[in-house]
Amino acid sequence: MTDQDQTQAAGQVALNQSELDELVASSDTGGRSPSLPVARFITIVAIFWSLFQLWIASPIPFMVGFGVFNDTEARAFHLAFALFLAYAAYPAARTPF
Repeated sequence: MTDQDQTQAAGQVALNQSELDELVASSDTGGRSPSLPVARFITIVAIFWSLFQLWIASPIPFMVGFGVFNDTEARAFHLAFALFLAYAAYPAARTPF
């Protein structure tokens, strides 16, 4: 008995190489493949998040007297950015709408 016959006898379906490559690629990449405008929007939000982190870590807000956030506010903004990007990159629904 060949390996393919054994896997089919065990109730498993044998995949050819292209199907196996597609399965590995979909599982490795995770998330989704957004269209170009959506991908750009997600990238822009991620850049703004990075700039926000640099802003709250620098002494500049205290020098100019603008954009000074206390710890609770900074954590809330940080969490909002993180949750938005996580949901945008890995949506809850499998079907696009």
